Amino acid sequence: MLEEAPVIPPAPLLRPVDSFELSAPQQVEEVPRLTDPKDFSVPRLDQVFDVASHFPGKMIQLDTKLPPNEPGVARRMANQYMDALRRHPELKDQVFIACNDKQMLTAMKKEFAKNDDFKDFRNFSFDHEELNDFILGGNVNDADPLKGSGNNKFVSIGDPRAPLRVGGFDDLLALSKKTLKKTRDPSSKDFGKQLVVWTINDEDKMRKVVALKPDYIVTDNPALLKKVIDEVCGPNDPLRPKIQCHRGGPDGLGLPENTLPMIEQGFRTGDSVEFDVCAAKDGPVVFHDNDPNSVVSVMRNLGIAGDGQFRPTVPSLGDPLRGLRLDQLTVDQIRKAYGYARR
Repeated sequence: MLEEAPVIPPAPLLRPVDSFELSAPQQVEEVPRLTDPKDFSVPRLDQVFDVASHFPGKMIQLDTKLPPNEPGVARRMANQYMDALRRHPELKDQVFIACNDKQMLTAMKKEFAKNDDFKDFRNFSFDHEELNDFILGGNVNDADPLKGSGNNKFVSIGDPRAPLRVGGFDDLLALSKKTLKKTRDPSSKDFGKQLVVWTINDEDKMRKVVALKPDYIVTDNPALLKKVIDEVCGPNDPLRPKIQCHRGGPDGLGLPENTLPMIEQGFRTGDSVEFDVCAAKDGPVVFHDNDPNSVVSVMRNLGIAGDGQFRPTVPSLGDPLRGLRLDQLTVDQIRKAYGYARR
């Protein structure tokens, strides 16, 4: 069983100080500070939901990291999600679950459908990453966000990252425009689906994406994105994109990705927050790399990949835990062996 999240004592009203000083969208000043700005540990999902419950209406993208070809882990993840939402029923409509593995997403959806209280839950997104699938032989047309979306309420597509990519930014724009034409057409079967475009940090790219007016834009720089949206859309545009903070919150605050203080700041500054979730044996944890030996994880651990001030730390070579994925460990093992260090 998961240990209970610690009770957070009352705190004075938030006054932005130190690393919390940032002019950004949707500032929420009336909520007391909820987390320790120095807590860089790997959070349990329950802890994050405790924080999220103080920010009604803010959407939450759970970017689910699962091992391929192991539907049993996907079913476990689905039940962990449902258990967490039963403890926080007020968040049920604020959460949507994303996964870039269609087989694993399908296994999760089937598990949800078995439960009477979640059989009508449709807040899923098949996260299209094909524009980056150079090594896997991806195809630009496969990146169509509506492809394989079924009855999901959300669809998503990402900006390809050089050099290992199939498509370019122009492909992202073209596919996004094509998607929005259908999701905003009342006669289309895809009408009402919400498009998420990630991760847009460059101002020029922001302007081009904002002009299309997708439902959500994921970014590490919500203050800049708000400025661009204000200039392109104005404050009263009904199609004004919502700002979704990548991996918890704004970068450059002296806080690591996917940690409680970063996620809290994301809720304070954006319309929505995205963070990564792995299925530990006894409960979900918020961390990006399920496999410490994957190419991406190794590069991030070495500080080669990623632009943040921190790099994730994993068990050292030779440590017995290094040979196991997060879904093969307990929450306690993960919290003791994983963390963050400055680059």
